[in-house]
Amino acid sequence: MAKKGMARPNYHDRPNNEVPPVPELQGKAKRTKKKAGPALYRDENGRYRAL
Repeated sequence: MAKKGMARPNYHDRPNNEVPPVPELQGKAKRTKKKAGPALYRDENGRYRAL
């Protein structure tokens, strides 16, 4: 039960996060201490490229 002076914020009125999540490191780069190469993303042509 909420105590006197402790407001319980209404979380239903807050907007959802509109920013997409940051992609996580994948594979061996996630588990080792070596520097990882650039993250590869698929472009609209289906080819992989680094940002």
